[in-house]
Amino acid sequence: MAIALSVSSVASEHVSISGIVHRARRLAALFAGACLCAGGSLAAEPGDLDYVTGASLPPPAVESLAKFPQTANYTLSARLNPYYVQGDFDGDGKADTAVLVAETASGKHGIAFILDRRIEIVGAGKSIGNGGDDFAWMDAWYVYPKGAVEQGAFDEAPPVLRGDALMAIKTESASGLIYWDGSGFAWYQQGD
Repeated sequence: MAIALSVSSVASEHVSISGIVHRARRLAALFAGACLCAGGSLAAEPGDLDYVTGASLPPPAVESLAKFPQTANYTLSARLNPYYVQGDFDGDGKADTAVLVAETASGKHGIAFILDRRIEIVGAGKSIGNGGDDFAWMDAWYVYPKGAVEQGAFDEAPPVLRGDALMAIKTESASGLIYWDGSGFAWYQQGD
């Protein structure tokens, strides 16, 4: 498997995506008697992240990350708790996952949205509104449920949400709403 994604913790330990896939599949085989196939090594690597953190990412999200070639340039990050959240971010009625990532070349932080048929990345070298191209500033986040959005920091009208959104926060400073506008993710400044 050529995917170079890895999960990193606050302590900067890593576990490869293929390692997580294998662990999840090995558990499924043990408990359900199933034998699932995957590429990569079955052996734990010396720098592996603790088993519980790596195993908590849902297997469908792990498999999606391994399937899309653009993820080869990113590592997963567990620098915030939780390091992933779930919601219907594109409004298609299906559960999506948002996971913290870092661009491998630059170390810039961002979010990978794992949608039904694609992955969209914001931050991590890809600029979005006032959030910029590096979310290293973000120290909290949560799923903002679909519904009315209150007036933000500027005169711009609040968006109409097609699905759930993410609130990206710099505590005691600023926040912004990351939402699907029908063709991609957009930024709406909430606090300043």
